[in-house]
Amino acid sequence: MPVFTHESEVLPAPTDCDAAKRRRGLDDETVLLYVGQFIHRKGLDLLIPAFETLCAAQKDRKLRLLLVGGKPEQLQDLGIGRLPDRVRCVPFLTKQELAAYYAAADIFVLPTREDIWGLVVNEAMAFGLPVVTTDRCGAGLEMIEEGRNGFLIPTGDKAELARAIERGLLLCDPGQSLSVARHIRLKQ
Repeated sequence: MPVFTHESEVLPAPTDCDAAKRRRGLDDETVLLYVGQFIHRKGLDLLIPAFETLCAAQKDRKLRLLLVGGKPEQLQDLGIGRLPDRVRCVPFLTKQELAAYYAAADIFVLPTREDIWGLVVNEAMAFGLPVVTTDRCGAGLEMIEEGRNGFLIPTGDKAELARAIERGLLLCDPGQSLSVARHIRLKQ
């Protein structure tokens, strides 16, 4: 099994998400977070249309998608044109800077086409986030307890991705992900 993050990085308790959002200027927004490279394999070309579908279905909710780890021009190489207003790109961050974004998020999404492990899933769960990822992500297969701390979807299914994110936003017990993160860490 791949190395997790250091045991001290699993939070003892959930963070104050609302305070973290205020510090990031995300007040009253429901925040979806993606962290990773802006490359085809990571599935951003699936995530953005799924997010738009979700926004159309949830007009009463102020949704925000944060894509962390690249530049907007890298998305053009993936065939992604102009980003919706509710999508914000954030360049590569240090681990310490990234922690503030995990703390401000409501859900973590990794629509990968293939990740042997996917360490960002561990990181998200260490912050108590529910996770939506694919059946091609090793960490997701190992760590997600379907319907408790996240959802696994078939790779490449935009409609199912949007539905899983919507269901994932209903998961409100960060203790589920924190518990799994601690358990995975102790197995090593």
